[in-house]
Amino acid sequence: MASKFTRKSWCFKDSLSSSPVIKFNNAISLKMNETISTKGNYIGSGDHLLYFNPSFAELSSDGYFEYQTPSALLESSVPFLRRMWAMGSICFNSRLKLGLDYECVENIKFIKKIQGNYFVSVLREIRDQGSTSDKPLIKEIRTLIYCNSPHSQVESISKNLNYTYKIPISFSDLDIFRHCALTYNSHRIHWDLEYCQKVEGYHDIVTPGPLILHTLLKYVESELGLQIQSIQYKNTNCVYRGTELEMCVTQICDGHWLALITDAKDPNLAYFEASLRVS
Repeated sequence: MASKFTRKSWCFKDSLSSSPVIKFNNAISLKMNETISTKGNYIGSGDHLLYFNPSFAELSSDGYFEYQTPSALLESSVPFLRRMWAMGSICFNSRLKLGLDYECVENIKFIKKIQGNYFVSVLREIRDQGSTSDKPLIKEIRTLIYCNSPHSQVESISKNLNYTYKIPISFSDLDIFRHCALTYNSHRIHWDLEYCQKVEGYHDIVTPGPLILHTLLKYVESELGLQIQSIQYKNTNCVYRGTELEMCVTQICDGHWLALITDAKDPNLAYFEASLRVS
C-alpha cells in the first residue's frame, strides 16, 4: 500500500573530474586481472555512481542518509532496524563528458508499506547544469527497503542457463573501504563489524550494492565491449566481504543480455541478477 508523503526534491551538482574514475578503474583492474582505462573524454556506464553523492545530509544511527528514511519523508516516527538497496534500473540516454558540470535531481517516486516493511523508491535524473530538457542524460531508479527484522539469507535459486562468460571475483574489506571513500558512503554495515553483528544481525561486513552493480557494468562494457543502453537489477542476497563469487553473463537475443552473480562454492545461491539492453 502506497503511503502519502510530502513531495520533496533535491539537487546535487558535480564537476566530472577524472580522478574518481581512474581510482575505481585501477581497483577493478586488479580484481579482473585486466587493465581498465577511460576511453576518450567520456565516463563509462555506471561511473556516474561515483558522483552526485550528498555530503551535507544528516546521517541516521546506521550511518546512512536520514533524508531518505520513511520518518523524514512521512514526517512521523517510523523506526527501522536496517535498510538495504533492494533493486533498481538505469537508462543511459547519453554519455557524460569529463570536465563538464552536471546536476542530479532526486525525487521520491513512492513509499509503500508491505508486510511491515517500507519500500522507498528514489528517482534520480542527471542533466547538464541549467538544462530544462524533459529527457535526462541518465535516468536512474533506486528502491531501498527499510525493515525491523534481523537479516536472514534468502533462498534464491539461480536461473539454469548456460552462461557464455564467467569470471571469479571477490571483494575484500579494503575494496569496500576504498569504494566507500570514493562515494562518501558511511553506512555502518560496510565498516563496523560489531554493529553488523549485534545490531542488524549480519555475520560480517557487507559489500555495498553500488560496488557490485558498478563492477558488473564495468565488466560488460570494458571486457565484453558492449555499449549498455539500460539495466534492470535486483540484489537477492547480501554479499559478505571475502565471499568467493562468480560473475556470469550471457546473451538471450539480439541486444538483450542477462547477468547473474552467484556463490562460487554454491552456484545455486544467487546474490545479484540483472537484465541489460546493449548495442
